[in-house]
Amino acid sequence: MTRIVALFCAFLPLLTFSQEKNEIGKPFMKNHTLENFGLHPQSWDVVEDHRGVMYFANGGGILEYDGTNWRLMEMPNKSSSRTLAIDEKGVVYVGGDGDFGFLKPDSLGRSQFHSLIGQLPDSLRQFSGVNVQANSQGVFFGSRPAIFHWIDENMIVYQSKEAYTDAFMVNNKLYASKSELGLMTLEGESMVVIPGGEQMIDKSVKFMLSISTTTNHEFLVGTETELYLFKDGAFTPFENEVSELLEQSFINEAVILPDGNIAIATFRSGLIVIDKEGQLVQILSTESGLLNKTVNGLHIDSNGSLWMALNYEISQTEIPSPLTVLAKSANLEGTMLTSYRHNKTLYVGTFLDAYYLDEENKEPYFRKVTNLNTSSWSFLSVGKELLVATGTGIHKIIKNRASEIFAEEAEDIRASWLYRSTQDTNRIIVGLFNGVGTIYKDRNVRGGWINEGKLDGVEEGIRTIMEDKNGDVWLGTEQDGVIRLRFSSVPGSPSISNPEFKYYGVNHGLPAGGTAVFKVDNEIYYTMKDGVFRYI
Repeated sequence: MTRIVALFCAFLPLLTFSQEKNEIGKPFMKNHTLENFGLHPQSWDVVEDHRGVMYFANGGGILEYDGTNWRLMEMPNKSSSRTLAIDEKGVVYVGGDGDFGFLKPDSLGRSQFHSLIGQLPDSLRQFSGVNVQANSQGVFFGSRPAIFHWIDENMIVYQSKEAYTDAFMVNNKLYASKSELGLMTLEGESMVVIPGGEQMIDKSVKFMLSISTTTNHEFLVGTETELYLFKDGAFTPFENEVSELLEQSFINEAVILPDGNIAIATFRSGLIVIDKEGQLVQILSTESGLLNKTVNGLHIDSNGSLWMALNYEISQTEIPSPLTVLAKSANLEGTMLTSYRHNKTLYVGTFLDAYYLDEENKEPYFRKVTNLNTSSWSFLSVGKELLVATGTGIHKIIKNRASEIFAEEAEDIRASWLYRSTQDTNRIIVGLFNGVGTIYKDRNVRGGWINEGKLDGVEEGIRTIMEDKNGDVWLGTEQDGVIRLRFSSVPGSPSISNPEFKYYGVNHGLPAGGTAVFKVDNEIYYTMKDGVFRYI
């Protein structure tokens, strides 16, 4: 035996699975609260600079987070910052209430806010909220009296009654919403209504996302309560299964997630995730770990994490993720021991019972297997039957109802693991609380199974079983290393009635304690509290 350094990489393929729609649990989430970042509860927008430092438009100013420390930069007029943008040089720009500008490091390398209001004539210095957007043509600050274009350290003023406060940059082009005129874009020095944009009159457009392909140039547009598909000058209502929910939720913003799904921030219902067909994927709300349901702003960072700016918190979550958490809200009770998929249905064993995922539920919800009510340690599919190893014997589950295989001998078969032999697929090797045994599939006997009994020579509790490419069976014990089991029906060799056991423990390079056995890429690995090992 020898220890393998950095062996965890070998197990990464185990994590690359996809989850069915109704199997998506709670994502891993970290909530930052007022205790972390200061006094003002509301944040509205999020960006990340080239160093990975996060910035948040907050009611108290601009929040900076470097992954460890929070710092608040106040605006000169002590007002709120509302929107943030980053230009091609990596400079962070800020749009606030009555002021706007950019962040620049001081002599100590700490970012400080520098106002650009001094670049404006006195007559244009009175305004409220400012929306900032950046593209390759510079930075645009939208306000009620005018549009301010900052480029090459010069300020150009576009005075226009069509000035805006809601805007978005899509495909390097500035778009804006004005309820009296509809959806507009910047052409030269003026905001003009795009072809078909008048269809958005009296509608407050909250986001605009490009969902184009190489052959289909299309946009998803969200108003406060509705979704539209925009193509070739026409807005088509995007009716889908979340339409009614969105009408009640009030949309704030949306982003496209790394997997192509769309995350929609709402005022009343948290975060709503849909796919490009409009089907509901997931809802993140207070039941999922958020502290409140008002999500104001969204940002995907360079690591693929989603940041949410909310009232009273800032949340970082891994979505999408191959791993999510199914908690008590999914009706799982007791410490989880195992999970298994049988005929496309997900089963879970806990210290209290066995459960199956109700496929009719849109949200994850488990129901108890009927007639079990005991700790369920291991599952194994044998044709249409699902076997389960429990502390009261081996049961078979058919149509989510359990029955004991060997009712009279249940006390002698307190099982913890089931493994189907590759040498004889009718034989199941059973890990017991006090050794190892076998059962055999025989359709000619009542109940279909023969109890071949406990094998002599092992009294340890067996928690895992795997078979290597040579046909050797490895038994992971509860407290004392690993055991190699060899048995064969060939005359003159060890047989089912005369098995050959060999113990491996401290004298063979393993630490003291129990061992779990796993197979990855047809190789056997032994995991213990002190590391992962291989037999060489």
